[in-house]
Amino acid sequence: RAPSSRPRLLQLIKMTSFQGVSGPVSFDVNQDRVGVSYGLYNYREDVGGLVEIGTWTDPIGINMTRKAIFSDGSETVPTDLEVAFVSFSSGGGIAITIVASLCLAVVSVATTIALIVEYKRKNTMIIRSSPRFLLIIILGLTLALISVYFWFGSPSPWMCHLRVWFAFIGCGIAYSALLTKNYHLWYLFNEPSLRIVTVSLKKLLSILLLVVAPLAIVLILWSGLAPFRIILQDNPSKSVRFLTCRSDNDVIFAAIAFSYLALIFFVGRIF
Repeated sequence: RAPSSRPRLLQLIKMTSFQGVSGPVSFDVNQDRVGVSYGLYNYREDVGGLVEIGTWTDPIGINMTRKAIFSDGSETVPTDLEVAFVSFSSGGGIAITIVASLCLAVVSVATTIALIVEYKRKNTMIIRSSPRFLLIIILGLTLALISVYFWFGSPSPWMCHLRVWFAFIGCGIAYSALLTKNYHLWYLFNEPSLRIVTVSLKKLLSILLLVVAPLAIVLILWSGLAPFRIILQDNPSKSVRFLTCRSDNDVIFAAIAFSYLALIFFVGRIF
């Protein structure tokens, strides 16, 4: 028969005693289980799972076997500070959004013009100017600008990766397309005999992909070997802690990616 009231249910619980799968089951006057043992676990980003750091047993209590590691990677107990991140409604967020949106609007106008040029590409002069590479450059710039929007809101590991991928791949595509386009012009006008020469679009696209490939490999290695994690970073001047993206050796991977983009840019200027 089901208990008729809450006090009756508590009374029946205190009177309960049986041999369960986990051992003897009985309760004290506080309705806590007698003689039970619980494991204390610490979630660790560096191991990607739970690590046992102690136990709680009746009647001994807590027995810590190792120190807890907190979200910032230290053993320091975090203080009760406000957790902050860039939001769309903040002053900085509004300013960045306006600038990025204006840039995207300019890119949209450029895209429209490029599509009109592509539509009228039967003109010999337009054909020689490789209008499709203009579209590829615009695509790269668009991807780079979209990366700005992944900096808003409470960050997550996948948002951190998208920031890096959209920014570097976008710039890489734009710079590589510009380099390939300049190489095309150099090849056409560097013919000593002044005879008419052509370079197929397929060959030019192959060159573009070969130029972008090393940058993509760097980003794949970065994401695979040093994935991003979210940590709380203290701000000494304010009573807030910022949620930020961090990964092992992120400075090294970023330096390699920036250096390669700079190399593409300067090589493109040589032609």
